[in-house]
Amino acid sequence: MNIVFIGMPGCGKTVVSQRVAELLKLPWFDSDWEIEKAEGMGIPEIFAQKGEDYFRWAETACITMLMSFKDAVIAVGGGAVERNHEIIGHNSEVIYLRRSINSIWASLEPGARPLIRDADSLHALYRRRRGIYEAMSDFTVENDGGIDDAARKVIAFIAAKRQ
Repeated sequence: MNIVFIGMPGCGKTVVSQRVAELLKLPWFDSDWEIEKAEGMGIPEIFAQKGEDYFRWAETACITMLMSFKDAVIAVGGGAVERNHEIIGHNSEVIYLRRSINSIWASLEPGARPLIRDADSLHALYRRRRGIYEAMSDFTVENDGGIDDAARKVIAFIAAKRQ
């Protein structure tokens, strides 16, 4: 089974999933990074030049391909759950990486996230997606305590689940 990380933009999916993959010696993928590589530009540029609909199409294609792997650690973009929940849940343990909105806001670089223009838009995204994250997840990890702490919690969950 794959280990798939979901959660809000800026919650640490990339760094925590990377750490989990490293500790478990499993291949690691990040759907946003894969899309950027394929498109030859960053996500803000994709949104600006090709639009959100195009990005979501590319995201679905990428996630479909990534879910065909076995025993990989995969981070998906924050909005991927809105259109790809059935694909993401297939053959996967889904980890919801939760982080406080204040911590997310403090860590975001201005302009780095196309759907987050200000604190109000961040709160609106959280309200819209929170229930989806909770419904899809097999395990929720608070990520306000650091990368290694969150990674250890995920690994303990996976170890218990696979016994």
